[in-house]
Amino acid sequence: MKYCINVLQLIAVFFGFSVPVLGQYSSPASYKVLTLDSLVALSSGVVVQNNGIYQINQDITINYLDTLLIKEPATILVATGKKVLINGVIISAPQNGRVVFSAIDTSATSSYFKGFKISNSSASVFKNTTIMHGGGIHVLDSDMLFDSCLIRNNGFSNVNAAITYVNCSPTIRNCIFKDNKRAAIGSGSNVSGSPQILNNIFIHNTADNSNRPQLNLGQGGEDTIRIVGNYIEGYWPRSGGIIVTTYFGGSAKVLLKDNEIRNNRYGYSQTGGNISSLIINNLIVTNNLETNIMQGGAGLDFSATTASGNASVVRGNTIYDNLWGVTIQGVANADLGTEESPGHNLIYNNGNGGELFNVYMTSVNNVNAINNYWGCESELEIENMVYHGIDEPGFGMV
Repeated sequence: MKYCINVLQLIAVFFGFSVPVLGQYSSPASYKVLTLDSLVALSSGVVVQNNGIYQINQDITINYLDTLLIKEPATILVATGKKVLINGVIISAPQNGRVVFSAIDTSATSSYFKGFKISNSSASVFKNTTIMHGGGIHVLDSDMLFDSCLIRNNGFSNVNAAITYVNCSPTIRNCIFKDNKRAAIGSGSNVSGSPQILNNIFIHNTADNSNRPQLNLGQGGEDTIRIVGNYIEGYWPRSGGIIVTTYFGGSAKVLLKDNEIRNNRYGYSQTGGNISSLIINNLIVTNNLETNIMQGGAGLDFSATTASGNASVVRGNTIYDNLWGVTIQGVANADLGTEESPGHNLIYNNGNGGELFNVYMTSVNNVNAINNYWGCESELEIENMVYHGIDEPGFGMV
């Protein structure tokens, strides 16, 4: 237990009386399995229980070798600016009901609790758990599991996303992310990780309307980044759907499959070199919130400025009512269908300024786009919906 001296203590000493001041609580690092009731008993008031609700008044640390186990439904309220640090393991996974982590004071983001920092803890699990009114969840070197969680209304006093992962590949499945101030899931641009993002719902994240997508992903790890079966609905005009970027180094392999991405500044963007992706059976519609048409609004966007590779295979997607259908820029490449492997994409009614732009091609590479539906039958009409080397010599042909 660590204690600190504050102004109240000094006043107490001056007047000759004592006032107990709470310090942080750190678990003993001795293979202990702790429960919430254990923390109440051991923490000397750092964790208390009142009327069935647990309250954390200072930072707590679950140290290496120790586990915090929460198997029953519980509500845990955390004081303003305080953090839960996990260097051991946390398992918050009731079989029935939910565990809820929130702030004592939810009146403003400045009064939220600091959030979680989880380090070197691949055995950690959040399941059937709600986390709200915190500063974000910082996951470092921990291939942990989030399953059937509700993560909403979090700020960014701790990290810049509701979940920020660093050098790890967490699995995030069957969760709901809603109204978080910054991105729902993010990583640093110079750290690696291949999260498995499966069957989640993302609604109206990046609520501070900053230039951040709901999924803001940097370079991948050894595994493929899988974004499969998610629903991603935007609201804020500066917030996109998904970005994968390697502009600051590294590489990434991406599977984007069976998602619905709608009403964002843009749908999916991959920017930088050494990226390869397989984009299959997604519904990407009405991503048209961008007010400056030259800064966003694509259903799919591929952009690279170096010849180190930015390539995608695009099959079986439905892409309509975006400001741009598919944009291919710089030296990026996209395969929208070949004779041997038809595209079977439905790409139609994407446009702005009274013109249709189902494909907007400013890459120097030629692109195949065979056997797709463009909203019409005439080759001339299709040509008028595609901007490429015919319109601007020096660009590639579609």
